[in-house]
Amino acid sequence: MRSYFYLKSRKTLTTSVMVNITHDSKHVQLATGIVVEVKKHWKPDKKHPYRGEVLPGFPTLRSQLLDIQKKIETVCNEFIAIESNLTKPKREFEADLKASLILVLRRKKDIQEIKKAEEIKREKSFLEHFEAFIKDRETNPKYGEGIIKIYRTCYNQLVEYSKLKKITLTFEAMDEKFFNSFTKYLSKYKVLRKNEDGETIEITKQRQKSAIGKAIKTLVTFLNNCYSKKNGEKITDFRHDPKVFEVWKSPEDISFALDSSQIDTLEKLELNDRLSRVRDLFVIQISTGLRVSDLLQLQPENFDWKKEIITVYMIKSKLESLVQIPISPRLKRILSKYENNIITGKNKNGKFLEDQKYNEALKEIGKIASEIDPSFKVIILVMKQYIDVNDMKQEYIPLYKLLSSHVARRSFITSAIRSGVNDELIKMVSGHKKDSKSFTSYVKFTNTEAVDVMKQASFLQ
Repeated sequence: MRSYFYLKSRKTLTTSVMVNITHDSKHVQLATGIVVEVKKHWKPDKKHPYRGEVLPGFPTLRSQLLDIQKKIETVCNEFIAIESNLTKPKREFEADLKASLILVLRRKKDIQEIKKAEEIKREKSFLEHFEAFIKDRETNPKYGEGIIKIYRTCYNQLVEYSKLKKITLTFEAMDEKFFNSFTKYLSKYKVLRKNEDGETIEITKQRQKSAIGKAIKTLVTFLNNCYSKKNGEKITDFRHDPKVFEVWKSPEDISFALDSSQIDTLEKLELNDRLSRVRDLFVIQISTGLRVSDLLQLQPENFDWKKEIITVYMIKSKLESLVQIPISPRLKRILSKYENNIITGKNKNGKFLEDQKYNEALKEIGKIASEIDPSFKVIILVMKQYIDVNDMKQEYIPLYKLLSSHVARRSFITSAIRSGVNDELIKMVSGHKKDSKSFTSYVKFTNTEAVDVMKQASFLQ
């Protein structure tokens, strides 16, 4: 074994001192951690610095290098003395020897790399497993942006909860005590609002039990994923108690669908550029049954204007399916306003419209529509339940305040059924499986419609 020092670069003012170790045609090169001034401290075309008598004080540098050389010699001799090392392939021999030398030289950068490698090897924490769970599903086309957003919200809530309580979450801690504490933490949240004087103030609001239930449902999905063997090796042997982790649901389904006259009202509204684009996106959703995430994926090649068909591969939906949607006259009218007959969810700054902003804008549009069409002002009784309140809380809300992007998909399916289209044909266009259990949740008829149909039933005549 032999070794010598050299400069990493002679073209710069300062540079690192490197060391080269050679043994039986095997080479290892690494930095010593020492930095010198090239012209002042190092002899031209030499493998060592100037002697002390030429540059006072440099016996320190020379002694440092000699000390390093002795350490290298000791490590190499011990490494070579191990018989199994000598039989290793060249690359493996060099990598293992370098790792041994790094530990001796204690270079800061390399020590950090070693620590990083150790961090990777150590067992992941509960929250790290949750983060990995989210990243894994982000790469899976079965899980859309909406689902990933729900996962991310739950993760952030767990992070904030652990910081507030100053605890480290573990799988074993997922018991009744945690459930009660976490749901109580979720029951209230803070928002910023402006008061009458225009000042921004922080107010505390109550979160509905159904919203808390969504967080618990996400947590249960994660826990089941970690315990299940279906996804490879089990992450934990601990199984939470399903009876404890109760998933609270909304006390009453308040979803609804718009009828054709309400859709016509929306289409004819005179709006500013921002609301006009949102309204057009919403009407296109109603005309296609597409979710926003699928709608914004559309490109010119998805449209066959001769056959009047849109072909969509729902990459970001729960179903990996190819669907074909007819281009209706209403859809033609809306798309004709835009370049290449394509509408995007981007604003003037090139940023995509967020779900929350989209739904807020729909409520603005609904309020404007209510001045023309009184049906948007119809008061709906909404039952809400909060964790700190034993009884249901009744709220009377005008229909336009309940508008959201998902109303469009329900309106598409309900309108198709109203028009007499067969359920199976609707499923083919909407992308639902034939045995889909969720399909019926999209069908929203009114009590008036039920009475009118029953009046005309032949068996009652």
